[in-house]
Amino acid sequence: MSYHVSRGRHQLGVFPLEQIREKLAAGELLADDLARTEATAAWRRLGELVPAESLPSATAKNAAVAAKHRGHLRRRSKPGNNLLGALFVTLFCPPLGIPAIVYACQVKGKYQAGDYSGARQSAQKAKTCILVSLGLAFLAIFAYAVAVLIDGVMGG
Repeated sequence: MSYHVSRGRHQLGVFPLEQIREKLAAGELLADDLARTEATAAWRRLGELVPAESLPSATAKNAAVAAKHRGHLRRRSKPGNNLLGALFVTLFCPPLGIPAIVYACQVKGKYQAGDYSGARQSAQKAKTCILVSLGLAFLAIFAYAVAVLIDGVMGG
């Protein structure tokens, strides 16, 4: 009997029982990996489908591999998209506010697609555009205030 094996969203392949035993012993497959046979429609833990005698005893290598892959399967928290800030700064500095809105809108789609680092990068780029836009707005206000002050002193 062959087993379809996957880890997270990645299909690892279709393996006969003997090859699964070998891969489990080598630490290439984990009892926590998801598997199903042609006869079963639902995915279940490999440890539930493969008879217990096929599973190796826990070794340090298997434990380390299992811990590493559990970390990849854990859902990461969604970064803030900074959309409100992007909309706000668009009023003051549209050349930077518009890219901020674009980056902010990319966060949700990338996160839902599983691209956590891409979502984090888009959120960071939106935040950078917002901060630069605010900095330029305050710089413009300061320059205007200085110009008014100089005009008031010099012009009389």
